[in-house]
Amino acid sequence: MLFPDWEYLQSTVAESVLYGGKSNVVLWERGSGALYGYAEKVKHLNTAVQRWRTGQEVWGKKGIVVSCMGDLECTLFLGDRYDNNVGVICPNDESHLSAIWSFCSSSEFQRATRRIDQKMNVTAATFAKVPFDLAHWQQVAAESYPNGLPEPESDDPTQWLFHGRPEQSTSPLQVALARMLGYRWPAELDTSMRLSQRARDLVARCDELLAFADVDGLVPISSVRGERPAAERLLELLRVTVGQAFQPDGSGAMPHAIYTGADGNSTGGQVRLESLTYAAGCKPGTTLDDWLRNQFFEQHCKLFHQRPFIWHIWDGRKDGFSCLVNYHKLNHKALENLTYSYLGDWIAAQAAEAKLQEGGR
Repeated sequence: MLFPDWEYLQSTVAESVLYGGKSNVVLWERGSGALYGYAEKVKHLNTAVQRWRTGQEVWGKKGIVVSCMGDLECTLFLGDRYDNNVGVICPNDESHLSAIWSFCSSSEFQRATRRIDQKMNVTAATFAKVPFDLAHWQQVAAESYPNGLPEPESDDPTQWLFHGRPEQSTSPLQVALARMLGYRWPAELDTSMRLSQRARDLVARCDELLAFADVDGLVPISSVRGERPAAERLLELLRVTVGQAFQPDGSGAMPHAIYTGADGNSTGGQVRLESLTYAAGCKPGTTLDDWLRNQFFEQHCKLFHQRPFIWHIWDGRKDGFSCLVNYHKLNHKALENLTYSYLGDWIAAQAAEAKLQEGGR
């Protein structure tokens, strides 16, 4: 882990996927900090708290994480801490992992488990009682994964395993904007993280995007202090990421028609830009500026589980002051810069424009 007091925390998945449920971290402090102190204080009130460090025997091992409620969805386990909403199945022989995964990710696992336990919340002990035909599922695994289970990776930007490239993500606009604000993903910074070769290659290519990152994490949507509007800056980043991912003529060359202007005057650029905004849930014809002002933040909150790290600070007027802020860089100096420099410059520009209009009467 990049910060030694924190640990990755595995949780549930909504559907069975190879690598999911990897969005949370916990202030573990090597098991002897604030969390330990809290557990000690309340253990006499709640016996469940006494089991807060159970499962240590599987930390660091590979296995299967099973969500203990609903349809018992599962995902692969990488040995991290995990919450009490899941159970973990670790094979005695790691070579059997692909067979166990093939079984657990099938509908047969749910049926077999529910024949034993019909309660809404299945206990981890139940999973050990489920009959398992190793030979059969080894054959299934050999057909499904002839080269073995895929190595860890994810194109979902809410996961630790996400590589950081917009064009290979499930939310390219959100990722591109976060990069523009200087945000970087754990996979880029934590060299100890186990990743697939594809993910490592994509992480290595993130260095070329650092030049697009705003130094202070403050990006006004309108032009302030001589800085270009946010939509123009975002468009430039999209040109070298998402733009390169689409080659209609199959030649391998980047089409000149993609992202030729902020207003999408080029036909190819307009089509591609509209497909991005449409995929983000916008109406046809939505410009990048419209998206940034009116839809970005709501979508950002929804995507990242109501824990926004890019803030939209504005004065409540459609034609008013509006700035995007990287929360992780919002220290006292940055707040002063936002207040007295960016906002101050915008107020001065509005006052000058009002005075000019009055003089022209």
